[in-house]
Amino acid sequence: MTTTATQNTSPTLTTSNPLQSFYTTTATEARLDFLPKHFGAQFMTAENLLFDLARKTMPDYKSGYWEFAELGDANLPLMFLRTEGKPVRMQTLFGDNEAVLPSELAGVALTMLVHLLIVQRADRYRLSDALHDQYLERYFELQRIGYSMAAACDHTEAFHRLID
Repeated sequence: MTTTATQNTSPTLTTSNPLQSFYTTTATEARLDFLPKHFGAQFMTAENLLFDLARKTMPDYKSGYWEFAELGDANLPLMFLRTEGKPVRMQTLFGDNEAVLPSELAGVALTMLVHLLIVQRADRYRLSDALHDQYLERYFELQRIGYSMAAACDHTEAFHRLID
């Protein structure tokens, strides 16, 4: 699988978006390889979890175009809804906290949840101990980068409410 990436030139984000420096959007021709590259044999599981979690945590979500990107030096997966620059209303799985966030930051929270659910269901998905640990490490790395992104756009408290 060869994956190429391009710097984010999406018309949905303005040049003043402080979050753009954190990720590189996956090129259109590389989108089919994105999920298998980052989730291996669990790529269909990850995709299903993403959409299911979006329906449960984003009250206004009906459907839409999902951007695939890579975060930081570790090239962690980031999946976020293209919203033409509009913020996303998001809540926890239990509905006890809600926040309005930039789409990319909501995407970090969703991508974290995808990783967390795969870890919690490791036995069901027959993950090896090494894969379990890899998903868990990525969860915490996504969290670390998410906090940096939240600080860059002044949403640290809102992000914390959603993932804590």
